Amino acid sequence: MAQAQLATLAYPQIGSITAITESGEPVIGKFSTAAAEALVPKGLFSTAAEYFTALGKAAPRRSQLQYDECNRDSGHFSTLGAFKNKTGEARYTVTTPSLEVLDEWWRLVQEKGDPIERISPDLYVYDWDKMYPYDTLNDDGAAAKLKDRVLFTHWDSVEGNYHIQHMFPNQPAPNHITGKTFYIRSKSDPTVFWVHDPNGVIVASKGRRTKFQIHRKDTKEDGAVIIPKDQITITSVQNSQQVATDRETGQLVVNKAGDTYAFSDLRGHPFGVGDKQGTTIDLNGSFRCYNIGENVPIMKVDGGGDEWELVA
Repeated sequence: MAQAQLATLAYPQIGSITAITESGEPVIGKFSTAAAEALVPKGLFSTAAEYFTALGKAAPRRSQLQYDECNRDSGHFSTLGAFKNKTGEARYTVTTPSLEVLDEWWRLVQEKGDPIERISPDLYVYDWDKMYPYDTLNDDGAAAKLKDRVLFTHWDSVEGNYHIQHMFPNQPAPNHITGKTFYIRSKSDPTVFWVHDPNGVIVASKGRRTKFQIHRKDTKEDGAVIIPKDQITITSVQNSQQVATDRETGQLVVNKAGDTYAFSDLRGHPFGVGDKQGTTIDLNGSFRCYNIGENVPIMKVDGGGDEWELVA
């Protein structure tokens, strides 16, 4: 960041100093950290807006390539997202209690048609000639009902006197959009994943994992954000069949018809891990290490289940 800002002050393009000429002039080339930051393109950038947009779009790619799902624990941080206008000035940070609240805010803004663009789960661009981000929380704003759960903080412009790190840089954030594939992982024990077993049931495993595609029922548009109230289907990528609940045993199975679930069910504890007899096991309890291995069924239970999260 500091390197890019120094280059902007003296040169018409943003990049890294790649060489020094015989006369002592620096040569500006592609970013030396482009590969590590998953930047595409790698530079040069003509404006600060181009650079920040590329950085925002690189975050999902970097998350996909670099972060280890089993070791990541995002529960210690509030969700932070960055805002900038199209000139790179008047930056804001939005803070919410969770990613779900941020996604709900975005859905309300999108439905009203406010001039805000979602670049990634943690980067947004707005048109300051038409509105400011905090206008969405006004009494007549799109997200007025969220004003007690959404906080906007204003930061100096790019050309201002103070240059402060205004957010956790490039945090890996799951992009909850319809049509995307995810692993489904236990929140309390990140080593436990959903697996589509060859016998047609969904089991919990520490040694295997299966990707599932999540679709919103109310739209066929891939890329639409999913929020907790949405009805979803869960499809195994192994055979394109959908997850359903066996009416007799309560066990999750896979078939052509599938069932519809609320997206909030993944966080709302209706899915528990059971033993062969269907007895629910507490992942935080003393039975965890003894029971969770291979082929332990995922059950639909009335409360007392586990909290699950989607990871890319």
